[in-house]
Amino acid sequence: MGEKKRKEKGRKIEKQNKGITLVALVITIIIIIILATVTINMAFGDNGLIKQAQLAKDMTANSVQTEQENMNRLIQEYSNVMAEDSELASKYDIFVYLYDDGTLTFGTQNQPIEEKNVVKEYGNIKGQEYTNWTDEDSNYVTNTPWFNDRASITKVSIADEITPTSMANWFYFCENLTVIENIEKIDASKVESMSDIFNSCSSLTSIDLRGFNTNNVTNMDNMFANCTKLTSINLSNLNTGNVVSMELMFANCSSLTSINLSGFDTANVTSMGSMFANCSSLTSLDLSSFNTGNVTSMTNMFVSCTNLTEIIGLEKFNTSKAKDLRGMFGYCSSLTSINLSSFNTSNVTRMDNMFMNCTNLTEIENIEKIDTRQVENMGGMFANCTSLANLDLSSFNTSNVTIMENMFLNCRNLTTIYVGNNWNLSNVENTNNMFTGCGTSTTTPKGNNL
Repeated sequence: MGEKKRKEKGRKIEKQNKGITLVALVITIIIIIILATVTINMAFGDNGLIKQAQLAKDMTANSVQTEQENMNRLIQEYSNVMAEDSELASKYDIFVYLYDDGTLTFGTQNQPIEEKNVVKEYGNIKGQEYTNWTDEDSNYVTNTPWFNDRASITKVSIADEITPTSMANWFYFCENLTVIENIEKIDASKVESMSDIFNSCSSLTSIDLRGFNTNNVTNMDNMFANCTKLTSINLSNLNTGNVVSMELMFANCSSLTSINLSGFDTANVTSMGSMFANCSSLTSLDLSSFNTGNVTSMTNMFVSCTNLTEIIGLEKFNTSKAKDLRGMFGYCSSLTSINLSSFNTSNVTRMDNMFMNCTNLTEIENIEKIDTRQVENMGGMFANCTSLANLDLSSFNTSNVTIMENMFLNCRNLTTIYVGNNWNLSNVENTNNMFTGCGTSTTTPKGNNL
């Protein structure tokens, strides 16, 4: 019996083991199925590896296409820029020719006009800036290529649209030039200097610059100086907002009877020295638009404007930065009155010849307010002011003055010169002819000041 039980128990255990093995196999199969399903999903599902690989492939292809498109665009843009640069470079080309009929032409074409006979070819002046100086024989010269041929130049013609970067000295001392044709074809928007451009064009009778774009011009020194036959000048629309210097701009334009400066912006101008010197045909100047707040020099500004009877806007002049007023109104023999009501002369060091030869001047308004603390030279200040009857110089502080030579020379009708407490001659070194020909030989203390 014992043996039989052991065999039955063994069969029972073996049967149980087979059951367990079968269960394990089923579980394994289930796990394999699950893993297979997961693997298939990972490979073929919406976010599967194959799908991701396909997306990556598509993205790479799109990226390559985009890069190629960008590259093509950049190449095209570079080509456009190169074309523009080439066009721009040629735009600045300025070829100059002189023909046997006296015409000097400026154009963008490197070839002469067929029906004309060329006397001189000056090449391409693109980007050139010319200067002038006085040589060892005291002759005025410039380095413009056509300067030595200037006597042959009677006409200037602008053949094409040109864009210079400087026009300084272009027609300097072209004394036989009578006509400038098609000047409106000049694009002056790149120009910084117009100094001496028409200086000594003594045969020109008219200049029309109404179309000039002068937004970048900083220098207009001597621009129309010595144009002695100039009777008409059109400066409307001229932008002077960046101009720093206007020295001698209209000097010796002795035939000009009027100048319209109403559009002038002078806020940045620092020098107006001799600006209207010897404009002897001018009878009136309207400077009411002028901002002189930065001007340091007004030396000889109106000197020898012998027919000038009025200066409109002078009473608004800001002279707070001015240092030099010598000869400012000298030889303005038709002025009867000068208004200095806004003049701040606290920084002025020179007043010599300031009113010299103003022979019809009967009144200098508000001169009693003038500040002369820094002034060193008053030589000839009122010389030959033959119509002045009295002067109130009671505000004058002369402690720094060293020169009073000819100060009241030939002021034959001047009988009274009022002075104040600060009339101090202790540092004056030269009083030669101070009162010679004057109606008085001494000064008069004002009130109880002295």
